[in-house]
Amino acid sequence: MKRFAMLAATIALVDCSTPAARREDPALLTVETTKSVMAFSGCFIDFYQGKQLRPTFTPTSKGGSIEFNIGSFASNYTTALIDIEDIGDRRRIQLFAQNQEKDLNEQINACL
Repeated sequence: MKRFAMLAATIALVDCSTPAARREDPALLTVETTKSVMAFSGCFIDFYQGKQLRPTFTPTSKGGSIEFNIGSFASNYTTALIDIEDIGDRRRIQLFAQNQEKDLNEQINACL
């Protein structure tokens, strides 16, 4: 029974740990900026230099994504995801996270 419970917990963790799964939740914050994708993501990531959480930026065909992951070489768990979508003369920033993240909201707004 213990093994089944651990297996179920592992499957549940893996199920909601990917960026795609994180995007299935409603965005906790949606804002727009006139800054470029690189200017916004650079400002945001620079803030976290030397801190325990280290976000990673991945370019996409429509802009980019900033991910906060915890885990090891075998598995990662995406705790928060920020999508930056180029929509012409503006960029749409969306925050997807497990919980409302006040610090992330504040840093996103500071980089707008």
